[in-house]
Amino acid sequence: MEFNLSNDILAANIIMESDMKVWQIPADCVSEVICGIAELEQKVRPYGKIGRYLFEQLSEFNDSPYAHWTSGENWGLGDSCTIGVLLHDNSYYYNMQEAPRFNMDMTYVHNTGYRKIRVYHKMDARFILEDFFSKLALTYRKQKQL
Repeated sequence: MEFNLSNDILAANIIMESDMKVWQIPADCVSEVICGIAELEQKVRPYGKIGRYLFEQLSEFNDSPYAHWTSGENWGLGDSCTIGVLLHDNSYYYNMQEAPRFNMDMTYVHNTGYRKIRVYHKMDARFILEDFFSKLALTYRKQKQL
């Protein structure tokens, strides 16, 4: 089941039926990009107003009743996968597969006859995270706040 698919299954099916190029990053790949709250406090919070803001927003949400999908000690940065595949386009991280169709219960229909799309089966989570942490530190090192 895909994390955002329930937002608009009809739209997802229209995209899959279209001729546009699609790179799908399934939920199992997105879930690979996680790190500890302590690591985020150490590697994000000290760097500029943006680092402090990002960490405080995460902390406030993590302590709220809406944070049912996080364990409290880790945080998923799965949306970073999109940046990761653009920065590090490894052909061995994906397969070309026939685009699926989605049922209303979010199950897949395969063998649709649709054109092939790129479907990722692996992410390099450390590369994605370390690239973000390094760029943040390089950009804001003069503004580091202790």
